[in-house]
Amino acid sequence: MIILILAGIPIVGAAAYLCFNFVSNSIVEYLLVNKPVPQAEVLVVEGWLYEFKKLVPSVSDEFNKGNYKYILISGKSYETISAFSGRDTIESPSSSLEGLLLKNGIDSSKIKIVEIHSVDMHKTFSMARSARNWLSQNDPDVKKINVCTAGAHGRKTWWAYKRMLGNRVSVGILSFSTGTLQTWTRKWLERRCGTRWLVYALAGYFYARFWPISFIPD
Repeated sequence: MIILILAGIPIVGAAAYLCFNFVSNSIVEYLLVNKPVPQAEVLVVEGWLYEFKKLVPSVSDEFNKGNYKYILISGKSYETISAFSGRDTIESPSSSLEGLLLKNGIDSSKIKIVEIHSVDMHKTFSMARSARNWLSQNDPDVKKINVCTAGAHGRKTWWAYKRMLGNRVSVGILSFSTGTLQTWTRKWLERRCGTRWLVYALAGYFYARFWPISFIPD
């Protein structure tokens, strides 16, 4: 009996590992959503995408093939990076992203920037509201936009923008894969932070989907 139990432990462990990978990969695929709206007029890009320089050509390609009027970058006036790159403060990450887009062939007249200031909480909602306000003031006839983000942030960003812009504007989403989260979830035994970030990303989606907008300060 003891021998059977001992023999079954590796089997149970392997089954648990396979089950975890299946569930985690399914969650990542769900969060990494790509549902752009056709004939969108404006391409909105989250300012912190400057962290992922390898994704900038994808943003440029989308803009060039999508017949957009312009790119609207919405981001913080400064950003403190701690999760992956140590603690570095970047002044105007939106301007940093603009510079990368210019190097990838986007005309400067096709790039607009709107920044939020000193936001430590509700950053995605605040960026969505800033984009909404900018469009209302500068281009109120816009009816369709696509929003670019990275990785498993996709559904969080999508719902934040959809809820902030309401029914007046159709919002599509483009989530460019960074590969980071997917790699971490596959190597959860070696890097348990992969599991932590997967939970964090899923919680972010539920937050954007259900958090009362009225609770977000101006």
